[in-house]
Amino acid sequence: MEIPSWDGRAESLEEYAGSVELLVLGTKKDDRVFLGPQLVAALPPGSSQRKLAMRLPRDLENGDSIATEAGTENMVRAFRASLGTQIVNDVGEKTDQYFYGGSGRGPLARKTGQSMSQWIEAEEDAYHEILKSYKVICPDLKEVLPSEVRGVLLWRNSGLSASERATISTALNGQWAMAQVIRRLKASWTDKDLNLRDPAAKRSNQGVNFAGDEDYSNYQEDHAEVHYQHGVAHRRRARGQLLDRG
Repeated sequence: MEIPSWDGRAESLEEYAGSVELLVLGTKKDDRVFLGPQLVAALPPGSSQRKLAMRLPRDLENGDSIATEAGTENMVRAFRASLGTQIVNDVGEKTDQYFYGGSGRGPLARKTGQSMSQWIEAEEDAYHEILKSYKVICPDLKEVLPSEVRGVLLWRNSGLSASERATISTALNGQWAMAQVIRRLKASWTDKDLNLRDPAAKRSNQGVNFAGDEDYSNYQEDHAEVHYQHGVAHRRRARGQLLDRG
């Protein structure tokens, strides 16, 4: 199996960590003590990440050593610690893009002519990026947002007018889970429907996200809905935990 290397960027660390984990799983237990030194050798010569790895302990008795079975974990942990403010900046950038990029001008707003499937795939990619950046700080993190919050954001950034979104909201009947919203959006607006709808909406200035012309009151309502659904999700989780304890 090829020995992975890391380019030193915060956004690529989790991919590197995943490759290292696969390398460990594909190596016999008795041979894993050699993986740390091999990972060091695979880093770009003269790079800051290689210099950092070279400074890590190498003796077998040291728990932080790279020359033990836990050597690969020790290296990845040291790399995470070395990123410092770079991690915070990357997380902040990804978070800003995901939450505030969909107000009608950002990358998460559905573009004119873009099918629901294409746009939902773009949202999935953006969410995957924010999840990767958060996992640099919290490696065990499974989910950044409750499904209901993602569902509301998807509905709000769908490129539909306020009245069109209201129809979707009524059909959902309070079921804002991501999968439910995706199913309803795709069922209500096929590619053929959007091909007819989008150009007409743009010409008549009724499109919500195409010209950034959604009024502030509608934005406030949508923003409040996000916070409401976030609260609902957390209350449901809390009730479930109390029931489990009982």
